[in-house]
Amino acid sequence: MRTAGKIRLLLALVIMAAIIVLAVVIHRHLPARRQPASAPLSSGRSADLALQGIRFTETRNGNTKWILLDNRADYDTEQSLVHLVGVKLNLLAGGPAGDIHLTAAQAEYNSATKDVLLRGGVKATSSSGMEFTTASVRFLAAQELLTTDDSVKYSDGSIMVEGKGMEYRVASARLRVKDDVTAHVNNGMHR
Repeated sequence: MRTAGKIRLLLALVIMAAIIVLAVVIHRHLPARRQPASAPLSSGRSADLALQGIRFTETRNGNTKWILLDNRADYDTEQSLVHLVGVKLNLLAGGPAGDIHLTAAQAEYNSATKDVLLRGGVKATSSSGMEFTTASVRFLAAQELLTTDDSVKYSDGSIMVEGKGMEYRVASARLRVKDDVTAHVNNGMHR
């Protein structure tokens, strides 16, 4: 009978060790604690609500028009602004450029107008191969327009355009670079 008692004791010790190891693994892999709702915004004000891993979706006539994803968000209900960090904006246009994917370090989403201001190393790519980079860009949701006053580098297939200020119509893939425009065209011919 001593053997049965030793087996039970050994089994109890193994179970306790497994519980401790599981607790340590869970503790190490849980996401960092969320900041309190009173975390200060960049403007010095306090957020009404602070969240992580937010997804905003705009749907019209049963079709998803765009999806906005972020790592962290502070919501200021007084100004209807959501301040976002680590942003991805996916424009599901279905137009000539296809879907457009934008990334940025930060953004402000206006929950009243549905407009998004992306800032900090903005990069856009499309499923058709279009790309542009700029310091900041504003997505005007109602007009389906991307616009900036900053310097921009744009490429699409055999054309590369650089300049200052841009308007890009999402539905039609129409580009307008406002000032200091330089364009390079590669027609595929080699000398």
